[in-house]
Amino acid sequence: MKSAKATTVGTGESTSLLTATYKPSQSAIVPLKSLPEGARESRKFAQVLSSIKAIGLVEAPVVIADTRSAGTWYLLDGHLRLEALKELGFAEVECLVAIDDDTYTTTSGSTGWPRSRSTG
Repeated sequence: MKSAKATTVGTGESTSLLTATYKPSQSAIVPLKSLPEGARESRKFAQVLSSIKAIGLVEAPVVIADTRSAGTWYLLDGHLRLEALKELGFAEVECLVAIDDDTYTTTSGSTGWPRSRSTG
């Protein structure tokens, strides 16, 4: 079973990410958005694939736990990287774990979460 591990992880002083990482199976990660049509055929996707093959995963995807379903994780950042890892046969991927869902907002101020995940 292939497993991906980020080789570098940067965190700032005021961060809402744990310095530790978690390695969920890809089947436990729920993307919050779909890749655009043609993304897998794009030059950028080819570059991500090539980079992972050559030097490994450089920037870990970011996930947050689904508080209503143990063992399920929402993918906040790294959708293209996760898709590339799937194509390369990786069953697990080391992820940064967000601990504060306020860190994921759109420019309109929406959290981007599925409506059923409201924490109010």
